[in-house]
Amino acid sequence: MINYQPFFSTDYITARKRFTAAAAEAGADHQRYYLSQPLVDTSSDCDLSIDVASIGQGSELLVLSSGLHGIEGFFGSAVQLALLEQLRDQSLRCRVLLIHAMNPWGFHFRRRVDCNNIDLNRNFPTAQYKGSPNGYHQLNSLLNTESASAPFDWFTPRALLKIAQYGMPALKQAVASGQYDYPQGLFFGGHAPAASTRIVTGNMREWVGQADRVFHADIHTGLGRYAQCKLLIPEYKSSAVAAWCKNQFDPAIVEIQDSGAQTSYPVNGMFGDWLLSEFDSQKYFFVGAEVGTYSAVRVLQALREENRQHFYGAADSLGFANAKRDLQEYFCPADDKWRQNAVGAVLRIVDQAVASLNC
Repeated sequence: MINYQPFFSTDYITARKRFTAAAAEAGADHQRYYLSQPLVDTSSDCDLSIDVASIGQGSELLVLSSGLHGIEGFFGSAVQLALLEQLRDQSLRCRVLLIHAMNPWGFHFRRRVDCNNIDLNRNFPTAQYKGSPNGYHQLNSLLNTESASAPFDWFTPRALLKIAQYGMPALKQAVASGQYDYPQGLFFGGHAPAASTRIVTGNMREWVGQADRVFHADIHTGLGRYAQCKLLIPEYKSSAVAAWCKNQFDPAIVEIQDSGAQTSYPVNGMFGDWLLSEFDSQKYFFVGAEVGTYSAVRVLQALREENRQHFYGAADSLGFANAKRDLQEYFCPADDKWRQNAVGAVLRIVDQAVASLNC
């Protein structure tokens, strides 16, 4: 059995160096796209970039993207490194495209969002960049605190009470589908396309090229059962993407992102929706490959605390350090078993996709 633990990097800079080296060893064509906007933290002198590796040739294309939510790049990068090692010794009849660290700022500073607090998966041009879902305003005081600490916060019982009142599907939709009214709040989608979004939308057609058929898995963590992977599809049950995926993969892991979904929820300004509209003339099969970590309440609490410390805490405080540590754990558990099972689950999906593309 392959040990996947060594593919996990300790930080963004290390992950980028390893990705670049592994791409070169696999004979990939590598391109680097630097963020144009300045760093918020001027104490860092590193350059942040989205790195793209293309391997092989052919009219059919496998795409694996990572780090759209920065902190989730720790896992996504490990999957891509493991895949690159496999590809180094394989002969391919199709092309493989790897997009590494789509939100390098969030990856580097261990945030889910970019330097302007923008959730990039709520920021693609399908969004109107205004308004908030029903219920977010009423939940604002629970989600977005305006102090570094509170003696009697009671977040978990308050959140469980809300779940009991409204139900988890309705609450997830209200909280996480994307809001555009609270720039310092959770799940803020921005008021215009972010730097990373502009890089992706400006170059995606060139990256995809003239591929006749594309299978694209965008790697995420945080939702669902521990170490289990779901394929989340941003379309309704009648869609061609859903039908194709249910024919190629175990139907039990394929989930449509509509109001009846158990793991996911409809999202404004989502990367997948933009891709499916941009490439509507091609056979473009997009899925979010979502690997579960901890319970939804615990993950939300970690996001809330990190956001609170980012805006109101001191960078050299214990609370700030603990919030960063916890956020990384909740989106990329250190548990060896989780890492082994999670990477293996995504790579099995990649193998099935490759077979379906006749690679």
